[in-house]
Amino acid sequence: MTDQPSIVARGERAFDDIRELWKRRKFLCVIVIIAICLPTFLFCFDRFGGRSKLSSELDETKQELDSTKRDRDAKATQLAPFLALANARYENAPADKRLELLIGRLEAATQTLLQITKPTSRELSAETVKRIQEKLDFAKRVPISINMPIGSDESGRLGEQLRSLFEAAGFKVDVVFGIFTRAPKGISVRAKPPLSPELEDALLMVFKDLGEDPQFYQAENLPESQVSIIVGARPQ
Repeated sequence: MTDQPSIVARGERAFDDIRELWKRRKFLCVIVIIAICLPTFLFCFDRFGGRSKLSSELDETKQELDSTKRDRDAKATQLAPFLALANARYENAPADKRLELLIGRLEAATQTLLQITKPTSRELSAETVKRIQEKLDFAKRVPISINMPIGSDESGRLGEQLRSLFEAAGFKVDVVFGIFTRAPKGISVRAKPPLSPELEDALLMVFKDLGEDPQFYQAENLPESQVSIIVGARPQ
């Protein structure tokens, strides 16, 4: 059994070999040194630099996962009552479709409520305006007074539409904003007969298009054939 040279002896021999190579071929010696040192450098970089970066990335990923999990748990808590209602309401439906069915039902109910609470427009339709104009073209021109309460935008819009309608047909129209002891409801007409049949028909069309009951009152204190239209709030 032969004795193996010690690590120290082998190291000394390798050092002597490199020194001799340096003396004879420096360029080749540099290449050898680089080849020897490069693995060590890469190992150290991976050990102390690369792993540190990897550890930092892992920590960030873990934080993101924890945040996602908390968000998921919070949403699950919020959905729990709806899931319970969906399971009770649609127990015969597939489990993965129950919540979808409940959401559809809630959306439909919401749309229905919106339609109920949405006020309808209190204006004359274009078709009715055209028909009223045709009647007024043959009606006797008499003074028209349109009275509206102060501060009512809805009554103001309808009153302005009536004013434009009568003025376009050649009627003299006065618009009066006033304060009423009792807030007027709907449209009422005060006049002193006689009125032309065409004018009466036109006024009836106004009530019919708005879906309101006709309110005609004979007013002895008005000049003959003069018409006073009171535009109040929408009837309940």
